[in-house]
Amino acid sequence: MKDAIICLGQGFYETKNLENMKSRVKKAVELIKKKEAKKIIFTGGDPSKKGIA
Repeated sequence: MKDAIICLGQGFYETKNLENMKSRVKKAVELIKKKEAKKIIFTGGDPSKKGIA
């Protein structure tokens, strides 16, 4: 069993990104129900191309 599933999102500025995130969440929940991992970590993405320092 994995410790966690990382569910990486993109910026929430476009409808297609929200649809992609919904698909990722659905798959992550299915894996949790199958006891493939202990937890899901949801994280958003930053669409900017600036470096984070």
